Amino acid sequence: MNNQNKAQKQMIVGIKDTFFEIPPYQRLYEWGKDEIETLLDDMKKAWKPDDCQSDKSNEDSQKSSKQYFIGNITTSIDKDDSNKFILIDGQQRLTTLWFIGFYLASKKCGEWDNFIAQDDKLRINMPIRDKERDALESLAKKIQKHNKEEKLEISKDLQGIHKKIIDAFGCIESWFNENFSKDDNKKEIDSKRLNCFANFIYTKICFVFVELAPKTDLNRFFVRMNNRGKQLEKHEILKARILGVIQQGGGDWQKYAKIWDLCSDMNKYIFQSASDRNIFEKENKDKETPDKVESIVDFPAFLLHCYKLWVVKQCNENEIPKEITITKDRLLEIMWDNQANKGKNKEVILDGNFIFNIKNDTNRQAKENCKEFIIDMLYYRVLFDYFVIKSDVVAKGGDSYKIMRLNESKDNYSLPENSKKGSLQSGVLHDLVMIQNYLRVSRQGDRQNYHHWLTPFLKFLDNQICLEMDLSLMKNCEFDFANFKCGAKKIAKQFSKDECDERQKVLVRFLENLDTNLAIAQFKDSELLDETNEAIRQAQRLQPKTLENPTWDFLNNGTRTPHYWFYRLEYYLWKNGVENEENLKIKDKNFSVIRKNFYFRNLGSVEHFQPQSEPDKKWWLNDKSEMDTFGNLALISRSLNSLLGKQNLDKKEIDIAKEGNSESLKLVLMCCLKNLKNNDNAENKKISKAQEHQEQMTDILIKSLKSSLKK
Repeated sequence: MNNQNKAQKQMIVGIKDTFFEIPPYQRLYEWGKDEIETLLDDMKKAWKPDDCQSDKSNEDSQKSSKQYFIGNITTSIDKDDSNKFILIDGQQRLTTLWFIGFYLASKKCGEWDNFIAQDDKLRINMPIRDKERDALESLAKKIQKHNKEEKLEISKDLQGIHKKIIDAFGCIESWFNENFSKDDNKKEIDSKRLNCFANFIYTKICFVFVELAPKTDLNRFFVRMNNRGKQLEKHEILKARILGVIQQGGGDWQKYAKIWDLCSDMNKYIFQSASDRNIFEKENKDKETPDKVESIVDFPAFLLHCYKLWVVKQCNENEIPKEITITKDRLLEIMWDNQANKGKNKEVILDGNFIFNIKNDTNRQAKENCKEFIIDMLYYRVLFDYFVIKSDVVAKGGDSYKIMRLNESKDNYSLPENSKKGSLQSGVLHDLVMIQNYLRVSRQGDRQNYHHWLTPFLKFLDNQICLEMDLSLMKNCEFDFANFKCGAKKIAKQFSKDECDERQKVLVRFLENLDTNLAIAQFKDSELLDETNEAIRQAQRLQPKTLENPTWDFLNNGTRTPHYWFYRLEYYLWKNGVENEENLKIKDKNFSVIRKNFYFRNLGSVEHFQPQSEPDKKWWLNDKSEMDTFGNLALISRSLNSLLGKQNLDKKEIDIAKEGNSESLKLVLMCCLKNLKNNDNAENKKISKAQEHQEQMTDILIKSLKSSLKK
């Protein structure tokens, strides 16, 4: 048998009897308007409209137009069907040409109706996307049977399938209306020009058709393709390998592929993604559901959080291997190769009971591990969507991070009543949003957006919340989308009850205790990973630790002061306020009102309240030795820092009081304090306003480290 790759130049006309299949590890169709129109524009530029002259035969026009190359299509022949090829690379490009073919076939151009489907069989099969496949099969049959004079409304036949595909068909139709209409009204297509262009695409658009050798190790090929900067990312390679193990073991891999796809779109709520795939009977058109949300972690990070939790469950909460970290660039080494990064001598992290890789499987456990992990991932993804904030990308105003819940009666997402603002006691769910917003900006992870707190929080949810919920339909190995909807409804009903407020108070308290323990670890220069792992093991019974007689000199470090402690102070200022705050004002705004409307944002610049350019003025400081002390510092955005610059305190107060500039409650308090007389204690000590403010703020921090003990 020839074990060499085959490569040949090919055109659409040359593959008119060839069928393709999109493998489960490939992404859903992702091209948008820009990519589709670029392909169409490029093909139109290569086409010569002169070829449509009436005195030219079709053969002459084919000769006069030059071929136009659009890239490679890499395939692997199906072992069970020599006329079917698995699409490895170039899927988006070929699928787009196929969608263009649907439009051209609907206009009865050439042989395109035979290209989109042949003998009731689609040219490109989507084995795990039943709804999409069925809709396109139905559309192909309708196109092949319809009369040219009849009006065909393609969009109606595609309702309820993946939105990107619907958008692609709409984009293609709009492009042809724009470029091939007879007049400016764009009501009638110039069929002669259209047929000529359609023939050009069919016979002159060429690509390199690569057929991989039969014995090609596809996993290694994926890695090489990924290393060359091609399309597959590490989590997609992992998906291919895990599904391959399930398929090799005779499992229902298509079911698990669907679950993986459902979980992978982190920038949608999972039941919203389910709705896109017609898990719900009716489309989600409610205006309350955000058009686009953004997760605080991406899918590779979420995979690693889930894997760590899966390992913890297998370990029965014993020692968690330190090598299992949320390090996205080592995703394959950790989850597939099961290797710690120890230089040249890589060490095995876990024994055979934990592996996914069937090649290293000595006890035939890999297949069951793969299946169990995917079901667990679905389980944690449901928890993530119900209890972890997402950003409403198109929301007006900066306070875009929210927790939305599935509306039991409408199949849409909306803000629960107990999450809406209105007073300082605005609802427990709003408190849960605020603590997570605080943790989002203060504990992102070392240069990676993975969040130290998320793994223990998901573990705590598993222990404390979900044991009271019926998720059997979610975890049932006979998983299907009808059961998934039923499970979604049960969860929605559970969390529409009033008593869920008490549960969510427990969640807030857990996150505060966790953050306090991490803060104390920072004080002691301990490893945060050790503290996080301990919190995962002890999630159900996590207790806040104590810190005796902390010293705060490290806060007096100017622009090098650690940002975390500013964020922590802001959280407890928002949560508890300050004494006599009803008397504190900045211009005409009361501090309590500013506090009520405060929200967290990413900040990156330490501001000196009394500017460094005026070190000798006794506006706020007694002398310049206090310039870099915590009492003269606040954490704000770089843009606000540029605005405030070298202004004196009065000018700063004016700008800070403006709408949208209350980025720091600490800075607002400094403005309020500068307008008040020193209190008796400060007067007796002859201390500066900066020192008075610093004592008040460090006292709040000290109390915050003890407050969890009293709950």
